[in-house]
Amino acid sequence: MTDDSHIETAVRDLHARIWRARNSLWTPERMPAPVEMLDPAVAARLLDIDYEMHDELGSRFNGGEARFEIAGLLDRQAKKIAISLRFPAETRRFTAAHELGHWLLHPGNVMHRDRPLSGLEFGPPRRSGEEREADRFAALFLMPAKLVTKRFEQTFGITAPLTIDDAAAFWLCPSNPGFLLDADLNSLEREVAVAATRSFNNRPFDSLARYFGVSIASMAIRLRELKLVRA
Repeated sequence: MTDDSHIETAVRDLHARIWRARNSLWTPERMPAPVEMLDPAVAARLLDIDYEMHDELGSRFNGGEARFEIAGLLDRQAKKIAISLRFPAETRRFTAAHELGHWLLHPGNVMHRDRPLSGLEFGPPRRSGEEREADRFAALFLMPAKLVTKRFEQTFGITAPLTIDDAAAFWLCPSNPGFLLDADLNSLEREVAVAATRSFNNRPFDSLARYFGVSIASMAIRLRELKLVRA
């Protein structure tokens, strides 16, 4: 198993730095909710990094003939992180947090460009080394365990975990509850349903994915990691 303790430490230190600086970043009348403090732009400001949004950042070849649109750019010499506006909000947010991960974890990265990053991937990692570490940093920064667990319990009105029994399957997938009940244990179907749902037991709410500003897949994987959903 990969040891992510150095990533967890970097994220924890950045969260603590934001929290300590909250009174200088916001006024008491406009103090945001904790989840709103998890803003890559705020973190960049505290790290004395220029945080820029551009209509586009161009494209580049990734070996051979493969070309991709640049979604995020890190320029350490210019003390700058730039994010392209060409992509959905959750992609911009994860990409920005990913660039912060590179900034803090990989000081040897002087100039770095990234393709659009929608979030975590389920299954064996297809990305390796520094890219996987930056992805992990982004996930932990945007979806901290305590905050995700607290919101999860508030949203569903339970003490975690949520067991996907007949009743829960109906509320999550009323048109076909058997789909969730029979889903393979190794799949993410149950977690995806929980991450995406906007109501449960006749109570409407923002989905967990929307609340944390991440993709449904990223939220589902985080729920699996935190063991918040049980078959």
